[in-house]
Amino acid sequence: MQRRAIAVAIVAALAAIACGPGGTTWIGKEDDSSRDAGPSCTIVGPGDACTSLPPRVLPDLVVEGNHIVQGGRDYHLYAIARNALLWADHHPIGCDGDDHFHDADVELMKGWNINAVRIGLSEARWFGRACDAATYSLRVDHAVEMANAHGLYAILELHWNDVGGRAPCDGSCSPGLQPMPDADSIEFWREVAARYGSNPGVVFDVFNEPGPNADAEWSCWRDGGCTVDAGTVSGVTYVAAGMQQLVDAVRSVAKKSVVIVAGPDHAEDLSGVAQGSAILSSQLVYAVHMYKGRNYGIADWLARFGSLAATYPIMATELGSFDCSDDETTRLLDFLDAPLADPAVRIGWGVRAWNEPGNCALPSVIADWNGTPLGAQGQTLRARLLSYGHAVDAVTNP
Repeated sequence: MQRRAIAVAIVAALAAIACGPGGTTWIGKEDDSSRDAGPSCTIVGPGDACTSLPPRVLPDLVVEGNHIVQGGRDYHLYAIARNALLWADHHPIGCDGDDHFHDADVELMKGWNINAVRIGLSEARWFGRACDAATYSLRVDHAVEMANAHGLYAILELHWNDVGGRAPCDGSCSPGLQPMPDADSIEFWREVAARYGSNPGVVFDVFNEPGPNADAEWSCWRDGGCTVDAGTVSGVTYVAAGMQQLVDAVRSVAKKSVVIVAGPDHAEDLSGVAQGSAILSSQLVYAVHMYKGRNYGIADWLARFGSLAATYPIMATELGSFDCSDDETTRLLDFLDAPLADPAVRIGWGVRAWNEPGNCALPSVIADWNGTPLGAQGQTLRARLLSYGHAVDAVTNP
């Protein structure tokens, strides 16, 4: 059976699933919004794709207290990352993706019952240092349009940033994550937010994994100004920008967009937020990354981020294991569904990634491009998402 036929079958089956356990609507959904036909889309290069569906405007997301609210009801984002779509793990130069973000691919992803796709962006590509800037921005346009047309929020996140104005890899280095943003990252978010800030179907995740150690560097994480060593260019240091500066850059042009801010220590700690290091902004969600073997246990989860869920919306934007096992992942999912032993203080989550099928170490969650769950972890994640039922829908199925 071809991928498109499989996708249609999955979507049809999903449409028959009722609300979550007990008919709950704790995540919320809204009626379909405008789907008027828009301008035509033109493919701009290899790996690019245009959706065949008409444009769709998703409902606004509003942060109220410690909840994201959509249409007056609590709403939680459940995402899968497409991290090689636009920054291409093994292709540091050029705009080409992996050619797996077509309509059929997105329907297969939706078959896992997600409501968002997390799309990693490259600062070097956005500014034209690693490929043509105009081509890259159009590719991002098409990815956002693709996600929204299928009823998915697009979470745009800065995954790779430059090193003091130098694009990885200007010198002899390995492409990869830098420990902190810099001044170029501030300009990046002004431009990205100006382009997509009027779209309620876009959420901004300002920096993937801030690097300063949380025990000593909360001021660096929030306000910047510290000097850090580049992660991919030997012997290069630069002055870091802080998360507050990135959020301010978004807010300068996008007043209403939801913004996600990951904590320091590689997005593993949010404890300092409640101790004087909170970001000053509305429409804010804090994020953590939780992987097997790193600070696993209820007491640690409560200390690092769980207790904060009583005050702020929290999302675990990345989680999982690197060996396809599901024991610790299952315990974490149980905690996220009811932190503080309270299902009303629920934490949304995302997984990395719908990418490199069969590579548990990525970690990938798929065994093939048809969306077959990879190992115990893939099966567990898919089953948990499906258990939430139609309550995750961003819009009513047409």
